[in-house]
Amino acid sequence: MTSSDPSSISLALKAISTDLEAIILAQDKRSLKQIERVLIGGLGLENIVVTEECTRLLNVLYDGNGWQMKAPFTPEIAYVGDHFSIFFLLPQGTAIDPTKIILLLRAPPRALSNRISSLTRHVVKCDSVNKLSVNLPPFHRCGYYDWRFVIENEEGRYIPLCEAFPDSIPASTSQGRYIVHPRVMEEVIHHVYVDGEGATYEALSSSDHTPLITPSSRPSTPTPSSASSSSASASASNPAVTAVQQDKGKPSPTLARPMQGGTVVKVNDVYSVRRGSFKNVVDNLEFYKKTMGVTMIVMRGALERPEEAPAHLTSDRSMPRSSHGGADGLRTLVDKARDMDIKVVLEADLNLTKNAHRKYNSMICHTVNGPLDTTFQSNFRKMETWDMMAHELGYLARQYSLKGFELLNAHLYPYFLPRDEKELKRQDPDGQTHYTPEEILTGEFVNAPKDTSSLLQSGYWGTSKKYPNPFFVKITRELWGKFNNFAFFAENAYAHNRQVEAAKSGLLPYDYSLYNAVHDMLKKKADLNALYDVFSSWQKYPKGYVPLSPSSSFEIGFPLTTWPSLYSTLLVELSGSLPVVVTTHAGEWQGYTKAIDPQNDLTSIP
Repeated sequence: MTSSDPSSISLALKAISTDLEAIILAQDKRSLKQIERVLIGGLGLENIVVTEECTRLLNVLYDGNGWQMKAPFTPEIAYVGDHFSIFFLLPQGTAIDPTKIILLLRAPPRALSNRISSLTRHVVKCDSVNKLSVNLPPFHRCGYYDWRFVIENEEGRYIPLCEAFPDSIPASTSQGRYIVHPRVMEEVIHHVYVDGEGATYEALSSSDHTPLITPSSRPSTPTPSSASSSSASASASNPAVTAVQQDKGKPSPTLARPMQGGTVVKVNDVYSVRRGSFKNVVDNLEFYKKTMGVTMIVMRGALERPEEAPAHLTSDRSMPRSSHGGADGLRTLVDKARDMDIKVVLEADLNLTKNAHRKYNSMICHTVNGPLDTTFQSNFRKMETWDMMAHELGYLARQYSLKGFELLNAHLYPYFLPRDEKELKRQDPDGQTHYTPEEILTGEFVNAPKDTSSLLQSGYWGTSKKYPNPFFVKITRELWGKFNNFAFFAENAYAHNRQVEAAKSGLLPYDYSLYNAVHDMLKKKADLNALYDVFSSWQKYPKGYVPLSPSSSFEIGFPLTTWPSLYSTLLVELSGSLPVVVTTHAGEWQGYTKAIDPQNDLTSIP
């Protein structure tokens, strides 16, 4: 199955579509893995018909049944503990006895030791002539809860209503899916930047250092009219620090003192920075809990990477950063957090740094001139790449008792670099192609992309996106099968508007539309219609979804810098009156005005 042979592609996909349900039923694991390998490779072909079909079949394969073979589910979002009821209106004139209708439910097993979804049948209640309902126990754990209405024929086989009455009952109403998440709406979520916890800048010409987050460094509370001048004077006194504090009458918090250990990195000829560590996060947990009421922290920069690499990249997804305290430091942090009823979530970008661990050598793309000179180098045409990511995230969660991950750049994965067709079609002197069909399918050689824009429409992202993203379905299914109440947050670049696809695929995407609307209104670039547009956009999410609305992020300025200081808390106040989950970021509660530049975090720690 290669891009140069359309007929072989069509025949292969037709055979897979015909036999897949039978192979799933037989639990032929070897054949299923081989099919998965072919479909993942096919997803990376430059053929929209093929990628649509591979997306559909991968969803069927990961579901472990054929319920989405003919049509995708219309998903709804729910949370652990929510009441579980299903309602259905039988079309008038349908020649069927409502008492003969049965509901089938595929749900995660109650015991973690059982990895196979349970299939149960439930009696349908007839509230009137054509109104059907089923009341089920509350959702007991995270996962995918798939349901469909069926009738039982004379041979004892279940026939879906949408197949028994195709002209009057569509699949979109007679079957569906609930994606169940932890109750994040009851959490107070705060993002922590490990490198910046208690970090200090040090003058190279002196032993003195300037603490960044300490009680002694807190300036007096600025008034709205003096906030700008306060910020300017702070910048003038120390170009590395741009901070304005807002106490608002609260007692002075206890934050980590400047580190005596920690990694020291030279920034320029004037300053070096002494980075934070897991220990500094531990020292700040009491402040986060007692002063801010935090119940969940999301940590950036916790995974291993070279000193020069940005915090959102990693050279080994399964290893906590050694300079922050390594495995022991992270375990101590999680243990202390658990004692204080704080859940720990790690930020994980699935991209790798250059010169990453050797275990990834077979899973990165190459050009004819050697390895790619970019962090977008993973070969997502290979099943091993998908398996490795799911395995490493599961390993981290198990080893360090994590309660979730935040997946960065969720608007991009899985991306597929353009294949080097000229090289892959190269023939040897005997007239045979130099590369095997599998090497051609998996794109062993690629062309370096000019920029990331070409990747935004590759693979799944070039399809109609009616089905969920199979990459995230695979990861969420595998980890939800091992861990209870596990959260998957998704950072999507808001410019690409792919939050809805993330929500359909098992993730909890951040939505920056409220932040952007308030920002534009305060800058007089928009009127109240901007808020109407925000609320309208929320209607596109699956039913039941509660938007996650960050008050800022590591990539954009905190409110005190971006907006007039008099309105610096408007977004948080507004969000508090809306059905959204507000998340805050490192330094924001301390009144910092600068975000952290993710591309050059050495020079921009606030």
